[in-house]
Amino acid sequence: MKEKVILLLLALSIGLFFFDQYAGKPKSPINKESSQTTEQIKTGTEHGQKALDFGLKTRENQNIKLSDYKGKNVFVNFWASWCPPCRAEMPHIQDFYEEYKGKDVAVLSVNLTHLDKDLDTIHQFVQKNGLTFPVIYDERRIVNDLYKVNTIPTSYVVDKDGVIRERIVGPVSKERLEKLFSHLPN
Repeated sequence: MKEKVILLLLALSIGLFFFDQYAGKPKSPINKESSQTTEQIKTGTEHGQKALDFGLKTRENQNIKLSDYKGKNVFVNFWASWCPPCRAEMPHIQDFYEEYKGKDVAVLSVNLTHLDKDLDTIHQFVQKNGLTFPVIYDERRIVNDLYKVNTIPTSYVVDKDGVIRERIVGPVSKERLEKLFSHLPN
C-alpha cells in the first residue's frame, strides 16, 4: 500500500512538472502571433503588463493620471531632488521632452515627495533646471508603493496602449530614451 502511494505521488509530480513546462506557462503578453488584446493583458508593474493607473497633483493642484496619456507612448520617471543620478538625468529628460512632445510621446515625472526635504526645495529644483514636462507629487508614497520603487531613479516606458515595455533602474540619457522609444509603435 505504501509503495502505491509513493508511485502515485511520483507520477503526480512528474505530471505537474510537464504541465508546468509546456501547458502551464503563460503566453507572451503581446506577441504578433497572439490574438490577445490589451484588454486581456494582466494589469501590473512588470514588462508586458498593462500599467497600473494612478493620479497625483501638480504644484498648481491639477490632477494628472497616467491614463490621461492613452494613445501616447509615455516615459514615467520616479525621482527626488537630492538624488545625484536623478539630478544628472533631468537635462536629458528635458531635452528628450522638448524634441518629442509633439510626436505622441509624453513625459510624466513623479517626484517622490516623501523622500524630499520639502515642496519648496522641489519647486526650486524644477525652476532652476527649467523642467517644463509635467511634475506630479507623490506626497503619501502611494504610487511609490504601487510601482514598488526601491531605487531612484526608476523609470517605466509605457506604450500607447498602456502596456509596460521597459523598466529602467538608474539614470537615462537622451540617446537611450530615443533608442527605447524608436522601437515603439507610433
